Amino acid sequence: MNNSVLFLFILNQELLSRTSLETQKLDLMAEISNLKLKLTSVEKDRLDYEDRFRDTEVSENHQLSFCLLIFLLVSGLVFSFTQDLIQEINELRLRVGEMDNERLQYEKKLKTTKVSEASEIPSKSVPA
Repeated sequence: MNNSVLFLFILNQELLSRTSLETQKLDLMAEISNLKLKLTSVEKDRLDYEDRFRDTEVSENHQLSFCLLIFLLVSGLVFSFTQDLIQEINELRLRVGEMDNERLQYEKKLKTTKVSEASEIPSKSVPA
């Protein structure tokens, strides 16, 4: 009975851990959506700027530098998010594997205990 309670506790902890990871994942996805909205806003501002100052020539190098800067900012954020998420997923996989090994050890110990208890019970002899 104790082993099954422990097993249920471990499963509950894993469920809580996975729920937390899912929440973090959703938060990060919301952050990416916000960054995409900001990028769209910056792009719109850039286009507005170009429309207002069309007569003023902006060198192609400046435009390219601006686009490259935006690209690097977004790429860095996405790369950082991806790396963090991959690391957390790998850590969770390791924890799940460890918990699975513990569960197998508890099951093996439980079977061994049941077998030893069964062998300790003296068999009653039935009078003839």
